[in-house]
Amino acid sequence: MSQAKVDNYKKNKANRQKMMKKEKFLHRLEMVGITLVCVVFVGWIGYSIYAKVERAQGTTQETVEFDASAVQDYVSGLTQD
Repeated sequence: MSQAKVDNYKKNKANRQKMMKKEKFLHRLEMVGITLVCVVFVGWIGYSIYAKVERAQGTTQETVEFDASAVQDYVSGLTQD
């Protein structure tokens, strides 16, 4: 049994650098994923707040009236000639 443990230790020692690289890569990948999720979450919150503020400010509507009688008279004068 002791020889099996020694063989296992030697095998792990030989592959240690590969395993460490893989673990570091996976750790970085997890950190990038977590950062991306946080950025999306903060952006979503910011957009929601912005939309609520814009909606609150847009409740007053302004009505504009345009008198187009002069334009209609001009156009009808052109078609009569």
